[in-house]
Amino acid sequence: DDDHHRGDASSSSSSSSLKKKDSPPAAVQDDTRRPPVSASSSGSEAPHHQQVKWGKEMSRADDVRRVLALAERHGTRFTARNLATAVHRVGKLGGRRWPREDRRMLESLRDACLSKLHVFEARGVANAAWGFARAGLGDDVALFDAIAWEAERRIDDMNPQEVANVAWALGTTTATTSTSSSTSSSSNKGGYYASFFRALALKLPRLLARFETRHVASVAWAFATCGFHRPFVFDSIASECLRRGVGSLSARQVSQTAWAFATADVDAPELFDALGRDAATRIGDFD
Repeated sequence: DDDHHRGDASSSSSSSSLKKKDSPPAAVQDDTRRPPVSASSSGSEAPHHQQVKWGKEMSRADDVRRVLALAERHGTRFTARNLATAVHRVGKLGGRRWPREDRRMLESLRDACLSKLHVFEARGVANAAWGFARAGLGDDVALFDAIAWEAERRIDDMNPQEVANVAWALGTTTATTSTSSSTSSSSNKGGYYASFFRALALKLPRLLARFETRHVASVAWAFATCGFHRPFVFDSIASECLRRGVGSLSARQVSQTAWAFATADVDAPELFDALGRDAATRIGDFD
């Protein structure tokens, strides 16, 4: 769920050997790719004072239906910032199963966001990714392809938590679509997701030390879930975990990290030994 973020590291003998076998890809910006969804204008925005009023109303709301109803009535006149706020509040207050009427309002919010996603700030893109993933829209390929596209474009403007939240959201949606039709699954694991994770891989060595510990584990999980199994990525994550000490991980994060490395089929014996020794000392903490 929203348990995500941190890390950087010292190299073990096993990690140095991995670096000989694998190295980060060159930074290539493919400007010939087209965005997955065409930008559109969906009406004029309300005045600033009204935007402030709506923003406060959503922030104070303790019922997801209030947020959805407000967004349905006025979402086409929301600024990008208020749309991102609405999605974040829906993700925080709502669940993954929606009655028909609520689902209709959620899809209205989704449409409003898609029309303006190209002008979202970096934080807004991260909030939209997190909120829509929490709301259970992980099977919406068009939506998350668009989010992945915009997140890649804004990754330099995101703070570590925002980057980790996007990675977690894309991992969550991949896990969702892998249980759906094969068409959705292959599309969701396609070019837009891959481009985001390639961009993240290049920045990971600098970001890891700034991540919260929970984000180190969740980013490892996201890379593994989305099929980006490059050893140099997991080498950096293993080194960071060892630098911090695996005792800094919760039981859930130990499981998450072990699963990610096993799924990626990366040779990290020092990390696996440390995770195993740590797990043995607190076996009762695991589900």
